[in-house]
Amino acid sequence: MLSSYVGGEVLDDLINPNEGIPTYTKWISSLLSLLATVGWFAQAKSEFDQIRTLKWEYFFDYWNVIDITTLIVSFAFLGMLNFSVITEISFFPNHIMRQFGGLSCFLLWIKIFYWMRLFKSTAYFVTLITATINDIKLFMLIVSIIIIAYANLLYCL
Repeated sequence: MLSSYVGGEVLDDLINPNEGIPTYTKWISSLLSLLATVGWFAQAKSEFDQIRTLKWEYFFDYWNVIDITTLIVSFAFLGMLNFSVITEISFFPNHIMRQFGGLSCFLLWIKIFYWMRLFKSTAYFVTLITATINDIKLFMLIVSIIIIAYANLLYCL
């Protein structure tokens, strides 16, 4: 979630250094970027330890797939952000960095559902949503095919 702050308005300040940004803003941004990177490495170590232990079984749990996807997207975002902070060069376009930052934050919000299973009052609802999604998979596949077919038809017309 820290990357949502770093990826927000501060990102414009870091990439456009000619606008007279106060020095403390750059220091705060750099500190938050560093903290997010350290947090990323801690999470990556935990996930890679699980992969080493479970091998291919790790990828059969969809929560683990969300975890590893979050790590990959966050790595890309933090890499672009740290490169921009360290070099003060606008190498990556703003909209690309915001897309990676937004996707990273979205996946981190999804991971909150995993932790909501720990509480008795919310565990039932998370289990209910998960069961509902598992039950409608085939229906969603059929609907997706129909939507893609109509999109293809309209595109060709």
